[in-house]
Amino acid sequence: MLKNKIYNYFSLEILKNFLIILFALTSIAWTVRSVNFLELIVDNGHSVQTYLIYSLLNITNILTKFIPISFLLALVASIIKFDNQNELIVLWTSGISKIQLVNLFLLLSILIFSLQLIFAIFITPSALNKSRELIRSSNLESMGALIK
Repeated sequence: MLKNKIYNYFSLEILKNFLIILFALTSIAWTVRSVNFLELIVDNGHSVQTYLIYSLLNITNILTKFIPISFLLALVASIIKFDNQNELIVLWTSGISKIQLVNLFLLLSILIFSLQLIFAIFITPSALNKSRELIRSSNLESMGALIK
């Protein structure tokens, strides 16, 4: 029972750090990419609603690229935090071997890898396909775009 609580605590800390880092990196990159998509409104004459939906559908592409580095950063940050708070020493003295902790990290890595594969194979291609369909099917609302 104690080991399950310890593993749950370690897993939750790593996953919490992972989600925070992933959200931060994704939001920064998405903001930069959204600014690049402003040409849809200015040059091409699409509506603001089309721009917003197109921009939101491209989040999955950014998210997929940041999953591995976010997990690595979260794992390193969590291990440093555990070491600074002497939680690892408490683990070793309570009888939990280092290989058990490494197995936990490996299991979490496999779960994150599976999440990235699901995003890369299924979610991102369908979202990007929907975004392309949105641009193809949207009406131009600017007179300048019609003249071009």
